[in-house]
Amino acid sequence: SSATLLYSTAAKNDDFTGPTAVRSMRPLTDGGALPPYFQMVSFYRFVPIENPATTRDAVFANTGAIDGLRGTCYVASEGINAQFAIPVASVEGDDVERSIKELEEALKSALPFDPFAINAMNVGNLVEGTMPTFNRLVVRTRNAILRSGLEEMSLVDGSTNVSSSAEGIKNFDWDDAGKELTPEEWDADLRQADSASNDRKGILLDCRNSYESSVGTFKGAVPLDTDTFSESWDILREKTNELDKTDPVYIFCTGGIRCVKVGAFLKQELGFENVRRLEHGIIGYERWSEISGEKRKEDDTREASLWEGENFLFDKRRFAVSDSGSQ
Repeated sequence: SSATLLYSTAAKNDDFTGPTAVRSMRPLTDGGALPPYFQMVSFYRFVPIENPATTRDAVFANTGAIDGLRGTCYVASEGINAQFAIPVASVEGDDVERSIKELEEALKSALPFDPFAINAMNVGNLVEGTMPTFNRLVVRTRNAILRSGLEEMSLVDGSTNVSSSAEGIKNFDWDDAGKELTPEEWDADLRQADSASNDRKGILLDCRNSYESSVGTFKGAVPLDTDTFSESWDILREKTNELDKTDPVYIFCTGGIRCVKVGAFLKQELGFENVRRLEHGIIGYERWSEISGEKRKEDDTREASLWEGENFLFDKRRFAVSDSGSQ
């Protein structure tokens, strides 16, 4: 289409070879034009990938064929993690849905598994084309899609988790990371806990770093106040050491991926039985809150959102402000 031709891509940087090669491309030629809008999306899945380099190349070939797509995708033996800015020509009709579908199909055909079998694509904000997002499309291999420090730390049983494949070393099952709550379920649970504050049990943990939680968080949340994610594990022990193992532990992060590893650690290492994590993270909650707020009756006097402040983002926009939450 004429709209698609505006966002023609520059030549792919395929000069590098080998398992650690980075595949990248600039989404615009010197004479190209920015699209009117970008639809922000993200997804992750923890699933064994036998050959990350081959998977990386297939993902890059398919996503790179989508004119103007930009973002970052990591592929590792433990899975895949990606954030994209999809060019959208118009907000009229079904352009947004069609653009998301095109990306989903490109990923499904590139991967040896269904990337959305467990979690659907996390659809974020629709932003103006001039809004900073990503400079280019980058697909690269890493040792892990989420670096956590769990590989090097000493565990309660005295072992050292130095390698996910080393014989005799404790391996975490990322599929056993607590119950995932939809944003609606999460909101209802937190409101109920807040209304019963005298008998409140458990804890609500903000599993992001201090520079993120300092600009916005959920009402009543306890921040981990880390500088990096790898500092989380000793702090989690400290924050939860007075809780009963049956008490609810609510955890949240930006898009949900960090809470998979935090939830697995809380359940499998610390022994908590009632771990609950927010599906699609803060991004999913804000989108749900916006949609549900539009549908809410005028005589409903509840706060539209339990979120307070801004959401720190890891693209060039840096912050997203929730229209439904306090500023």
